[in-house]
Amino acid sequence: MIVSDTNYDRVDQIIHQSGATRVVTNLWRSPSDDQFVSDRFIKILLSEGLICADAIAAPQLYITQQEQQDAQEKLGDFKPQIVVLYRDSGMQIKQWSTEKFIRLGQELQKTLNAAIVVPIGSDSNQVTELVESIGGTAQIWQPGTLTELAAMLSQSDLTIASDTGSARIAAAVGTPTIRPPA
Repeated sequence: MIVSDTNYDRVDQIIHQSGATRVVTNLWRSPSDDQFVSDRFIKILLSEGLICADAIAAPQLYITQQEQQDAQEKLGDFKPQIVVLYRDSGMQIKQWSTEKFIRLGQELQKTLNAAIVVPIGSDSNQVTELVESIGGTAQIWQPGTLTELAAMLSQSDLTIASDTGSARIAAAVGTPTIRPPA
């Protein structure tokens, strides 16, 4: 069985030609404006008979005590609030402008005394510019493993992310998330 939400670069055609017994390649079909992507995917997988309703649960990631402690040490003594600004996104349409993230970071520092953490994604220069422009306590989170990112997100009070992937990781470790409008 192959399930994919990728339809570009002929990936869907390759999957259909793979010889797999069951194939679902168009999880984006007929999206509604008021439905989360994950909810849409689940609805389609249910309608295709690939999953059972009683097997659906909220995603959770489990971070060990050591992983949490390592993240706390890397974050330092940030108090009272840690806000992660994750500007990176795999799709241009999802990205919020750097200028808006700068203003948001500065306002969060000013009104909430928030410590701003910006993970490096695909463009380290962009993150450096963003952190320098926000100023104050803003700091860069260096790339690492997915588990290290999840552990850091578990220590934050809020994640604001352009890309749904990082927002879903934050939500799965119990951190409130916001996705800014494009």
